[in-house]
Amino acid sequence: MMFLLIFTMFVFFQESISEENVVTRLSQTEKRVELLFDQLQQQNDEIMHLKQIIAEKEITRREDHFNLNRESRLLLPQPQTSTIAFYAWLNKTEQKVGPHHTLILDHVETNSGNAYNHHSGVFTAPSNGVYLFSYTVFPDKHSYGTIELIVNSQSHAAIFVDSSPSDPDLGGTTGVAILYLKQNDVCYLRTHSTHTFLGNIYSSTTARTSFSGVKITTE
Repeated sequence: MMFLLIFTMFVFFQESISEENVVTRLSQTEKRVELLFDQLQQQNDEIMHLKQIIAEKEITRREDHFNLNRESRLLLPQPQTSTIAFYAWLNKTEQKVGPHHTLILDHVETNSGNAYNHHSGVFTAPSNGVYLFSYTVFPDKHSYGTIELIVNSQSHAAIFVDSSPSDPDLGGTTGVAILYLKQNDVCYLRTHSTHTFLGNIYSSTTARTSFSGVKITTE
């Protein structure tokens, strides 16, 4: 009987030790899991931080590359972006034209670059270069005289227009000039300053007195 009691107490003691070991191991395992979880979280935070650094460096690299390309483009010679050209004609016949009279061709068909002023009849060169000018003038019946192409008050071309009293047909005359102009040089048409211009300058839908020009080269 005593032996049985001792054996029972021994088994109970062993079971108690086993349960304590299980609880201890379980607690230790939980702590290890928590530690591993903390380490994993820390590693994830470090990875996210590194990704952020890489992304910021990539953005900076692209911005630097863009700025470098932009500066390189700015250093290159820029092509001319707009055409300089105009075409204007006299809206109606101009009566009793005298000497040293500026022709104001007031109807503008083309004015690319806005260099022609239809209020004054003057073309102002926006930049240095070679320009081609063309002008056609129709004298009215019994009219004649000289028309000059003026640049900065100096005559650079001239045509003589004449409508014979015995010829009822209108006969216009065209002048062409290729001139080198500097920026802000002014160009316009006028009658001769000393030679008499007699009569009228004709312009209508059937025969237009006109003035045109275009920049053909740059320096």
